[in-house]
Amino acid sequence: MTSPKKPQGLRARRKPTIVTGTRIFAVVLFLFGAANVFFYGSTTHQQSGTRTTPEPSPPPAPASNSAGAGEALATPKAQPQDKREEAVAAVAAIEVADQPEHGVCRASSNELVCAHRASGEQHSLEAMPGLLSVKTHLKKGVMCFDLDVVMSKDGELFVGHDDHISRALPGLAAHEATAAQLKKRAGAASLEDILDIFSEWETFIPTRAITLEPKGKVADSMDELKKLTKAVSKSKVGRAGKVALIVHNTADARTLKLSSELSEIPLAVPVKDRRTGDEKKHELDAYLQALCKQEPIDAQTEARGKEVWKLYSLVMPSTLKVCAALVEQSHKHGLLVAVWPIESLHDIETMNQRLGVQRTDRIITNSPKYVKKGGANALC
Repeated sequence: MTSPKKPQGLRARRKPTIVTGTRIFAVVLFLFGAANVFFYGSTTHQQSGTRTTPEPSPPPAPASNSAGAGEALATPKAQPQDKREEAVAAVAAIEVADQPEHGVCRASSNELVCAHRASGEQHSLEAMPGLLSVKTHLKKGVMCFDLDVVMSKDGELFVGHDDHISRALPGLAAHEATAAQLKKRAGAASLEDILDIFSEWETFIPTRAITLEPKGKVADSMDELKKLTKAVSKSKVGRAGKVALIVHNTADARTLKLSSELSEIPLAVPVKDRRTGDEKKHELDAYLQALCKQEPIDAQTEARGKEVWKLYSLVMPSTLKVCAALVEQSHKHGLLVAVWPIESLHDIETMNQRLGVQRTDRIITNSPKYVKKGGANALC
């Protein structure tokens, strides 16, 4: 007796079952999917939280910083902060943050912030600001510059700081070095180069302001002072009245103003103190300080003092010599006021205490990027 061929019979009987079951399962899945789509489509417009597909999870870093709020807040601000620090020198275009960073000062909204020596804090006090430094500050938006002018051994005028270049040329002062040495080894910029750069910028940013202070032989010799003044008067920025010369005595100021060729160049009178490294007082100092001390002014001092309003366009008191009365009288006679040197928060506070509600027109500082423009007061 032969046994039946079960394997073939089983295959014959089960194959249709498997195929049929697969088809039924596929149909069920299709119907379930259609129903789900219909249900989701009808409810997704009613409430946003009914999605079955999970939202992408947030980046792990912010989520893991939930315990440290300071770190979580610092992360998204890092890039904008860097950008703002790069542009903080563009004081005319910057608004002060609601919560300014610690140590960042704010100048009043109508004050120009001037780069002293155009070098900034990263450069030595003995460095002579080169073209690169000046161009960098111009591109960052610095609207005002305060520079010194010195003369080389062979008679060329350079922009520098006092007469010191010992870091670049040990043992030599600026007036002992040739023009070639100053350019090649000290990286100095000639006055002509600087005026050309400012004149180029004057074409499309006509709100720049520059003060030049003659030092050494340039200040002591009327011939050299005239040479400096003529160079300024021939430049485009000079003809626009944007360059003021610091003159240390009324006799020189009077001589320049009597010259028809040079009379249009604005002149500035400094009011210094011992802290600035120059104890030599201007002859108008007694009159200007009498205004601050509110003391009686004798007839001779008042007569000489009145020359300041006739000869000068800019008064430049130090932070220890500025006062509200001096600013008020200067503005009354149409003169601008520039305070210097602003090198620390203490200088800002000193200036504020001496000025009260009065505000100056310019702040001259070694660190223009740390002085922001903003509200009515200079706050830190």
